[in-house]
Amino acid sequence: MSLDPVVINLVSIVVLAASAAVSLLTWYYHRDAPGLRPWTFALVLTTLALVLYGQRAEYTPGWLIFTADLLFVGGFAMMWMSLRRFNDRRIGPDRVVIEAAVVCAVFTVLSFASWQLGGGRLMQSGLRTIFICLLSGAAAWETWRFGRTDRLYSRIVAAGALAGIAVVRVARTVAVVLQFAGVVDSAVGRTIQNYTVYITTACMLIVTFGLILMATERAERERAALFDRWQSEGPPLR
Repeated sequence: MSLDPVVINLVSIVVLAASAAVSLLTWYYHRDAPGLRPWTFALVLTTLALVLYGQRAEYTPGWLIFTADLLFVGGFAMMWMSLRRFNDRRIGPDRVVIEAAVVCAVFTVLSFASWQLGGGRLMQSGLRTIFICLLSGAAAWETWRFGRTDRLYSRIVAAGALAGIAVVRVARTVAVVLQFAGVVDSAVGRTIQNYTVYITTACMLIVTFGLILMATERAERERAALFDRWQSEGPPLR
């Protein structure tokens, strides 16, 4: 089945923008789930990246490609940090921004080195894919790891979708290597890229609702714990 890249990009923009709105609305009602706000920012950054990707053409300037890639990597860095913040409330907003900025700085340095070495767009695409693979894999591990402590069943949904993003990005990395080596042609590479974007968007939608379920489940458990404590202590005497 052939996928139209323009249609996929447009659908991805609409889906991620809607997911960001839903995530922000959920955070408004669950302020005790701090991971939702940085997740919203992450979706906004990713949406902006897709908007820039939609402007690409055969002679797109390098700075535009780099800006789109940086926004995409920054979005996934924020996703990783949002799940860390969800797990550990001691991680403040400043730390979220600083660590995401460090990831973006590393990506910037490596991108500059890639262009200086004459790697071109293909190597830049591979570098972006590797970063997204590592960040989504780290986010999946962060989501799964802390589930041993709070026992939130909805973590399985988010962790599974994040792992799915990492897996498809591994496949994309292999495709880039094969294309760089001349084993597969550019048409095959573009087809794999289209499916990668499609699956990534679907997984990000699943992660968004998985995170919302995690926030809701945690809030319900905390309310139940407060009620049980109130019951055990007894109502105040009048």
